[in-house]
Order: sequence, then C-alpha cells, then structure tokens
Amino acid sequence: GTVQLAMGPISNNKVSLQVNANGSSVELPLSQAPSTDPLQDKEFVQKLKNLETVMNSQIYGQAEATEAIVKAVRSHQSTKLTNTRPLTIMLVGSTGTGKSETAKALALGLYGSKERATIIPFGNVQFEGDFNIIFNSPRGYQGANQIGLFEQALINNPNGGVIALDELSNVGGNDPVQKEKLLKKY
Repeated sequence: GTVQLAMGPISNNKVSLQVNANGSSVELPLSQAPSTDPLQDKEFVQKLKNLETVMNSQIYGQAEATEAIVKAVRSHQSTKLTNTRPLTIMLVGSTGTGKSETAKALALGLYGSKERATIIPFGNVQFEGDFNIIFNSPRGYQGANQIGLFEQALINNPNGGVIALDELSNVGGNDPVQKEKLLKKY
C-alpha cells in the first residue's frame, strides 16, 4: 500500500482531505489565495523571477540542482489553472548535502519564510506503528484523534508551503527486511 491523499467536496468554505494510509481525515479551511491565474499576480511573478537568486544565496555548491528545481517550480506554476496537484520534487543524497536546507530555501523564495518548510523526520520510523506519529493512528485506535506531523503541516500552511520527507533511507533502521517492508507499505 501507499499513502493516498484525496480531496473531498467543498462545503462551508472548508475542504475535506482524506489521508488513506490509515483511514484518517481532516477538514481544512480553503486557501485565501485568489483562484485566478497566479502568473497575473505581479508579486508572485517577481518571486518566481527571484527564486533562483534567493535559493543560491542560501544553498552553496548546488547550483545545478537549484536550477533544476527552479525550472520545475516555474513549469508547474505555469500550468496552475489546469493542474491542481502539488509539485513533487525528490532530492537524493547522503547526509549533510543540503536536502533539508534546499526545502527551507525553496520556502523562503516562494513564501517569504523558511518556516513555511516542514521537515518531517522518517529516521525514527523503525516499525509500522511509528508511522502514526506522522500520519495519525487509524480510526478506532488510541491516538486517532491526535494530529500527525503531516496533517499539522497542512494546517500550518493552508495557503502553501514545502513539506520535506527527510531521512526516508533510514526507515526500518539497519534491518533490510524491515526497511523493504515499511517502504513498500507506505
């Protein structure tokens, strides 16, 4: 199984979001952002123009990666009216190469604050139940009414942000069988 997100109907100026890893759901307020073409917003277009400069001022020695990310963001934003799916960018590298800092720099460039980046640590996930901290417990289980890290990231940034799933390679610890089992499940 994989984690699936599904957006439900809009009612009372809220949208229902179903996180189908464990059956939990949450209602989030609709974004206050205008529903028009984002490329008509001069301030936003300026942020897109400055994005590479902002990112390069925060990240050193990753100019090629920064350029590719900026191209992907600009391309995605140019199709925003017809494409409502979030942009997914996967960064792979060993510890200390700047993946988390890249997420923070992207948040700074697009949203004006590094705090708009949420870094969700997967390094402590050793067993299936550990995913509950991130995605909540299934309905009917203890902790099902608590907010997980992923849901909290969505609540904290209803008008957009960057979510980085950090340390995925450390899921399951040093046990290759457990690692494969957990990564296949989610």
